Amino acid sequence: MRGLMRGFAATEAREIIGNGLYFWSYTLAKHRLGQHQEGAAPTGLMKVGISILAGGLAGILFWTAVLPIDVVKTNMQVSTGRYQSLTQSTVQILKQRGIRGFYAGLGTSLIRAFPANAAVWVAWELASSYLKSSSKMHSTAN
Repeated sequence: MRGLMRGFAATEAREIIGNGLYFWSYTLAKHRLGQHQEGAAPTGLMKVGISILAGGLAGILFWTAVLPIDVVKTNMQVSTGRYQSLTQSTVQILKQRGIRGFYAGLGTSLIRAFPANAAVWVAWELASSYLKSSSKMHSTAN
């Protein structure tokens, strides 16, 4: 059972910090990007474009911020022999690879992060918009 929980604390730290930044940055970017005209709300394709940019940027911020925690977590999960703590794993990475060791795979993560998160947010916004309009049509029909 001990091996099953290996890296759990690092996973929790990554998710709490990362998701806080993720949702905050998406909301902020969406708001700022939507202020393109004097008081006019964006419509149609502009909304989709804003979701693409805001979602992609949120994904990039997420992985840039939490990749060091993710690297520590992965190091803990693949360590052989004695169970390594969060601190032991962090010190080991720092000694062996320096600060750059915490950003192993950053380029690949960022290349994947932008389109993946842009797609997630576009899908969310479109589904949300559809459900809101469907709900309004249903309530006015009754």
